[in-house]
Amino acid sequence: MSKRYTAEFKRDAVALVRSSPHRNVTEIARELGVSPEGLRGWVKQDRTDPGEGRPGDLTSPEREELALIFVGRTSSSRRRSRSCARRPPISRPRRIGDPLPFR
Repeated sequence: MSKRYTAEFKRDAVALVRSSPHRNVTEIARELGVSPEGLRGWVKQDRTDPGEGRPGDLTSPEREELALIFVGRTSSSRRRSRSCARRPPISRPRRIGDPLPFR
C-alpha cells in the first residue's frame, strides 16, 4: 500500500538530502521511513520544477495536466466498454432453412 506524504514533509526530506552531501539517499530514506526510490523521485522533481532538470523532464504542473488528460481518457473508454458490454447482441430468431452460424 502506498502512503501519501504532505508537501511540507517532502520539502523537508529534499532539503535534508541536499544539505547532507556526505550521506546517500538510501540512508536518509531509511531514517525517514520512506522508500529510497520515492525520495530520489522527490529530489529529481525538486530539481526539475525550477528548470534545472534534464531536457524532456516534466514539471509538476505539466505532470498534473497529463494525469488529468489520462484519467479523463481512461474513464471515458471504460464507460464506452461498459455500455457495449451491457447491450444485448443484435439478432433475430432463426428460421427454418437459415444456415447455422460458424463457430
